[in-house]
Amino acid sequence: MHFQDQAELPVLATPRTPGCIRHEIGRCLGPCVPAVTEQAYAAQLSMARAFLDGTSNGPMTALQHRMVAHSDAMAFERAAQVRNKLHRLKLLRAQFERLRFAVETLTFAYPITGYDNETRVYLVKRCTVRADLKVPTSRREQEEFTEWARRVFEAPERPSRSIPIHEIDELLLLSSWFQRHPDEFARTLAPEVAVREFGA
Repeated sequence: MHFQDQAELPVLATPRTPGCIRHEIGRCLGPCVPAVTEQAYAAQLSMARAFLDGTSNGPMTALQHRMVAHSDAMAFERAAQVRNKLHRLKLLRAQFERLRFAVETLTFAYPITGYDNETRVYLVKRCTVRADLKVPTSRREQEEFTEWARRVFEAPERPSRSIPIHEIDELLLLSSWFQRHPDEFARTLAPEVAVREFGA
């Protein structure tokens, strides 16, 4: 990247490569050409991050204004293109909200009996499986269950808006499965209930 307001070394002060087609058609700010200041680029980046975090509607508001401006100028095809982009952003925002809800609310113990008639308890925190334990049958196993539950459910967590990439697939799978099977979700136990039932 090279910004408009970035100083050049004298040896590099020769003309740069030709312009960027993505910048010329309005799909990029053009930091490679350089067509934007570092401050303006950072502001756009901050707005995009805030949108993805769910704390700002900046991109949708900007598209709404562009759509109205194109419509007022009777550029209806451009207005329709912007409307379609706005619709896709709204769908993306709705999907992020569902994921955020899953991360913030799906914390429980899930006992389930497998094909071999062995009942296991999955400890799920923030929509990811943190432990897979068999139902305790002895005092020692009950104590181990309690220790696992304490370790999983009481451990400090990163902020909910920060989700590691390797957890996203599991999060999507778990949240969609429980949405499709609400009867299974009804069988889940709050962490403290699971400790009372299976722990020591």
